[in-house]
Amino acid sequence: YVVTHADCVVLDSMVQFEASVKLGCDPKKIVRVPWIDSSELVRSADSIEVRRDEFRNLLGWSSRDVIIVCTRSHAPIYDVQCVLKSVPMVLKQCENARFLIVGHGPLTENLKQLAKRLDIMHSVHFTGYLERTQLLVCLKSSDIYVSSSLSDGTSASLIEAMAAKLPCVVSNISGNREWIANNENGLLFAPGDSLSLASLIVDLIHDDGRRAELGWSGYETSRVRANWERNSAALVSAIENLGSHRG
Repeated sequence: YVVTHADCVVLDSMVQFEASVKLGCDPKKIVRVPWIDSSELVRSADSIEVRRDEFRNLLGWSSRDVIIVCTRSHAPIYDVQCVLKSVPMVLKQCENARFLIVGHGPLTENLKQLAKRLDIMHSVHFTGYLERTQLLVCLKSSDIYVSSSLSDGTSASLIEAMAAKLPCVVSNISGNREWIANNENGLLFAPGDSLSLASLIVDLIHDDGRRAELGWSGYETSRVRANWERNSAALVSAIENLGSHRG
């Protein structure tokens, strides 16, 4: 009812656009605006001093360890258990892999119990909820970002990782494909496929150059497309048009 009767519908992704049109919304009434401002993220990240060795020492890890970070909430839709299930397979080939599981949610205790059953707690650290500055420290201190979400629009977590120049390995869903072109500015794997996720992580651990290349390409994508100064102009224009039509 709302999307068919509203004068303007504002959303942040093509997934939501298509869903709204399917519900009967007039496409001409839709303004698609990513809310994230990567320039603000980059400024904040650049202002934070991070020492690789110190961060790893705090976690009881070594300077040679490669950190894979996941910053999704611990809810069913984000399928963080898929990430954990990939860990034993990664460790078989890369003993220096370490997984940083950021955040919390209704499944946090279940995820910790799964990590214990998989006998991977020595290589996994659960941070709990983090404030923005702490989150940026984790991103800047990590080497690879992963997300196994089963559904998404424009993912703020993904844009944050791209702005931090991390190579991103994410599930092949519509929301992620809007930002990640496979093998160009990130890597995609089938949702729920922990084996494929593990394989991609292992490949990146073994290839520093590839990590840097994908990280930089992802950063450029976020810098150009998650630009609030430019994107907000579309929203302002839509609001002004509404006012003029009512006048």
